[in-house]
Order: sequence, then structure tokens, then C-alpha cells
Amino acid sequence: FDAVTIGGDLPLTVVGARRAAVALATAASGFGTSTDPTDVRLARAVRDLAAVPTGRGALADAVAAVGRQMVDVSALAAPLYRPDLVGDAPVRDLELAARVLNAGLGVRVVNVTVPGYDTHATQLGYHAQLLARLDAGLARLFAVLDPSLAGRVAVLVVSEFGRAVEPNGSGGSDHGTAGVALLVGDGVRGGRHGAMPSFRDGGGQLRPTVDPRSLFATVLSRWLGADDSAVLGARHEHLDLFAAAPAGHLPARAPTVGDQGFLEAVRPVRVLDTRVDGGAGVPAKVRAGGVVQLALAGAGRAAPPGVTSVVLNVTATEPTAAAYVTVWPTGRDRPLASNLNVAPGETVPNLVVAAVGDGGSVSLYNSAGNTHLVVDLVGYAGGAPGGTYVPVAPFRLLDTRTGARPLAAGVPRRVEVAGAGGVPEHGVLGIVANVTVTEPTSDGYLTVWPAGDAAPLASNLNVAAGQTAPNLVLARLGAGAIDIVTSASSAHVIVDVVGIVSSGTTGARLVTDTPTRLLDTRDGTGGGRRLGPGASLELRVTGSAGIPADASAVVLNLAAVDPTTGGYVTAWPAGRERPATSNLNLAAGRTVANLAVVGVGDGGAVWFHNAAGSVDLVADVVGWFV
Repeated sequence: FDAVTIGGDLPLTVVGARRAAVALATAASGFGTSTDPTDVRLARAVRDLAAVPTGRGALADAVAAVGRQMVDVSALAAPLYRPDLVGDAPVRDLELAARVLNAGLGVRVVNVTVPGYDTHATQLGYHAQLLARLDAGLARLFAVLDPSLAGRVAVLVVSEFGRAVEPNGSGGSDHGTAGVALLVGDGVRGGRHGAMPSFRDGGGQLRPTVDPRSLFATVLSRWLGADDSAVLGARHEHLDLFAAAPAGHLPARAPTVGDQGFLEAVRPVRVLDTRVDGGAGVPAKVRAGGVVQLALAGAGRAAPPGVTSVVLNVTATEPTAAAYVTVWPTGRDRPLASNLNVAPGETVPNLVVAAVGDGGSVSLYNSAGNTHLVVDLVGYAGGAPGGTYVPVAPFRLLDTRTGARPLAAGVPRRVEVAGAGGVPEHGVLGIVANVTVTEPTSDGYLTVWPAGDAAPLASNLNVAAGQTAPNLVLARLGAGAIDIVTSASSAHVIVDVVGIVSSGTTGARLVTDTPTRLLDTRDGTGGGRRLGPGASLELRVTGSAGIPADASAVVLNLAAVDPTTGGYVTAWPAGRERPATSNLNLAAGRTVANLAVVGVGDGGAVWFHNAAGSVDLVADVVGWFV
């Protein structure tokens, strides 16, 4: 979405050497925008075709990739077409252009073609009507445009041909050598630029007094910040057309790493297990200071091409020392952040949301000792129209301690999700839930997967006998339900739903970036201090680390450090009633971490509450939903 053209044709002005504009239809008839169940299944089938090599050669793979791009672009553009997008073509098309800019899709250039000017007879009255329609369209564009973008948008109106001034005998004029251009916007220096051409020279034609290449060079350089000589092939004079520079780049909330995209929950798949393969076909622990690069997105990989973020369940097992593990985009500097913390001999999992870096890869770092790492892919984002995130008031979907028997080893428990609590009966692709195992009678692990599928070779959390351990889970639904199984001989399971992945496009999309520390009560980062028993803490999240004011939820990696007693920590939107759920379960002296998706509340803030004892709290932001 660097450039968009309204209509089916791609003018040469928006076709570059390496990429071309996205063409949007003037009505919501694009492939993949229908909500009819049959059309939805067809769109998903087209996308799935490109998820892995077709086995029919490079040309077939390219065709499949183009099909997926058609569905992805259609799904991203669908929210722009509301029923009130009607009217005369220039008004309708320029309003759609404003909606494209308002959507924050990263657009720098929008092209709208206004036809009808290639006339040669009775032009006086007809051209007056055409110019009135253009005037109405420009007025509509600025009326719909988000006022915060007004200083960032300039409109250049040009004709693809000039007109002769000599009448042709039919009450009109023919093509000629010169024409008029219009430049509109808050940053434009008003008035007429260029000298009035002479009517005495040229035999009915006008000699331009401004080189049109200078007009384009000025807009390219002074407004878009481009190298105009590289674009135009030569250097041209710049004109004094702008009174002010753009008020920031248009996609102000676009991160440098990752991008906003639809969230796709998938059947878990194991992508790394150093106990089985350390990179040379033999087991090998990751050493202190060691980094593992994991290629995930691309043709033939676990995540398809175009994915910009991945959702992983990362587990450290058999560590020889107290350590932490950090996951970040390959090719970027390792951040001051961590994803999970381990003590010698522990097995600790945590859900991780990470932007994809160079080569479609993420990097994993072990801080101390030697440890095995196990990674399961459970989802991804970045243009794939799997769905949007819709937060729900947290509710308890399952608690086997109340009225249900505990899970027995190897016996799956089916849990109906659709229609429960705040989950709609239809249109739900997956859930985001905090899953807790408590009172296990032996060491073991727990796995969540789509109901009806075979159990995958993957796990969501690991526990020791008698331990209480939570983990955030992104789970795809099968027939509106999930299956859960544990390897422990017996264990109680609690499932607290915090959000859903909806098949609609009205929810929020995921934006990821390199992890950034927002809160550390140990050194006062974020303005907090160690939490005592029953204490709460407010953290302003919007305006920090690139999080925009319109973010609906933030994705935080939370860590409780040095708790003095058992207890729990809860995170929730500021200004709302504290839910009867928890995000971190504490044990005295043990550092624990868990990923949390927390709605943004009053004042762009979230709240944290510590139930008992005292504890230090660390929060690293890894993404947000808009």
C-alpha cells in the first residue's frame, strides 16, 4: 500500500521499477470481500494454496502467490467500502481516496483518474460542469480527511494532454501543447505560479512557461522527500510551490519493523527442538550468549511469504543456570527485554509475539548457562485475512475445580467456545486465553489445539508436580471448539478468555515492533515502584514506543521478579473494574513471565494489581492492536 490508484487501471505515474500501485475498485466488489460462507471458504482455499509450494513448478507457485495477494488486499480494503460510499464519480472516488489515507495503511501516493475531459465540441458549458464536479470532489476529499492529516496531504491535479486555444469550428478545441495544473493543500503556497503565456506565438498553440518536469520534481523532492533526479532521470529546477513541509510522514504510526496485519491462528506446529536437532542433526543446547536464527516466513516454510509477525510458544528446558531468553527480529539489535526466565533444571514456556526480520527470521538468545529451546508456531500476522482481534470482557471458560473432574493423562477434553461468555456463535476463528494448570499430580505438559484435529506435536505450557503455572494461548477453533490434553497423571485446568480472532474486518489488526521496556519497578522505569500487598499501579502506554493514541490493546511481556510470597498479578484497562482473572501466578523467590494482551483504558493506560506479598514488575511491549 505504498501507492493506491482508484479504479481498475494503473497509470504509468504509479508504476515503478520494482513495484506498482495497488488498484482498488470504485465499489466493494473485489475478490475476497464477501461475507457469504461459500465465498469465505473459497478465499481461504486460495490463500492456503500459496501457504506451501504447489509442487507444480515456479510458475504455479507464482500464480498461487498472486491469488493470495488478491485476497489479502481485498480483505484489507473491504472496511473502506461502507454503504454511504455513493454519488457522482469524482465525489465518490475522492472520498474513497480520503478513506484510504485515514486507514493508516502506509500510503504515500493516491491516484484518482477523473475522465470526460477529452472533448472537442460545445465545450464551454460542458467543461463548466466538469470543473464543478471536480470542485465538489476536492471539497469532499478534505471534508472526509482526518483533520490530523490535513497538513500532510497535498493534491496535484494535472491533465494528460494540453489544449489548443484556436477554436476548431465546433465550439471546442483540439489537443495542444500547454495546460493548467492545480496544487491544493494546507502546505501549498497559494497564487498563480509561472508567467502568462503569449497568445501571439505558436499559431493557435501556447508555449509553456513552466517545464512540467519541474512541477513533478518539486512535488517529488519538496513534498514526498524523494530523489527527483533519480525518478526523472535528470535534475530539473525546483519551483517555490510549498509554504511548509509536510507535517510528518503520512503513516505516523507505522513501525520500522513488522507491520499491521490480520491475525491468523493456526494448528500448532513444531519449528525447533534442540533436543532433537541442534542444527547439525544432533541434539545441542544453546550456550551462554548463544543465538539461534530461526527462518519461519517464506515459500516452503511454516509461515507463508508476506508474514511480518509470528506467534510462537517458546520453551526453555534443562537449563544449567539461572537465565533468560530473548526473541527479536533477525538483523536488528538485540533489545533490552526478555521473554522468559528460568532457574536451573526448570522447564518454562511462554507465548511470544515477534516481528519477522531479515530473511523471514527471528533470533533467540540465551543469557547464561546451557539450555535446550523448543519452539512451536501457533499463529502469524501481516496481511493475511485470517481475522481481526476483538477484545472481550475477560471471562472464565473452564475451571475443572468447580463441578468438573480434572484432566487425566492422555485423555482430551473438548471445550465448546462459540456462544460461550462474550464469544459470538458464528464468525470466530480463534481465541486468545490465559490457560492455567494447577494441582498437577506429576510433571507434565498441556496442549491446546482445534477440536476434531489430531493432537499436534506441540505444547502450550509445562508444569512440575504441585505447581500452578499459566501461559497465554492463541488457539484456532475447530467446529467452534478446542481440545485440551495433559500428560500429567491428573491436573486441573483453568481457561480465561480475553479476546477472539474474528472473521470480520471490523476488529483490530496486529502491529509489532522490536520489544521495548516500558516498566521496571526495580529502577523506576515507567514511574513505578515495587508493589506491596493489594497495591495497584497505573502505566501510561500510548505515546510510548510508537504506540498510537488509537491502540485498542497492547501486547506486553510481563515478568514478576523476587516475589516474597505466593499470589498473583492482574492486568486490565485503566478505569475498568478489575476482572476476576490473573496474568501471573507467583511463588516466593521465583521470577515468572507471561505474555498478556491488555486493553487500553482511560488516559491510554493499563493497571496492574498485586494480590499478596510484595513483588517487582517488569513490562516489555512487543506489539499493539489498532
